[in-house]
Amino acid sequence: MNLPATVGEFNAVSDTDSRLAIEIAVQLRPINEILVAYSTSRSELATKLKDPMFRDMVKQAKSIWSSDLSIKERIRLKSQILVEDSLLSIFSIIHGPDNAIPAKLDAFKQLARVAEVDAPERAKGDIGTRFTVQINLGDTTKPVIIEGETNGA
Repeated sequence: MNLPATVGEFNAVSDTDSRLAIEIAVQLRPINEILVAYSTSRSELATKLKDPMFRDMVKQAKSIWSSDLSIKERIRLKSQILVEDSLLSIFSIIHGPDNAIPAKLDAFKQLARVAEVDAPERAKGDIGTRFTVQINLGDTTKPVIIEGETNGA
């Protein structure tokens, strides 16, 4: 078995492919325009579509796009995709020999925040949930209604 010479040759998926997968899935513009926007040829797209990881990205994007998400949820989803596409750029800032230490530390903090590594541990019970229980004991008896709020346990 011949191994690829570089990591880029190993996997057809690049740092902008999540956006490309979404564009292909939602088909808001003609495929030729999409290919031009991503500087991709039809043969390169065909290669990407043979990659199981890329195909899965397109499939997931189609599934999400056709679901009944709200506008807010779609915007959040698109933002997450942009963050994902930026991870390699942040990685290159962290490891770039010409970048200043404060820039590297800031990039690392942002990357850690995205990964939720630096997220404070949430205390249990911070957010209570209201509930209502209605017990019907038959047609002749008035139902018993219990209302309350969870204690977070």
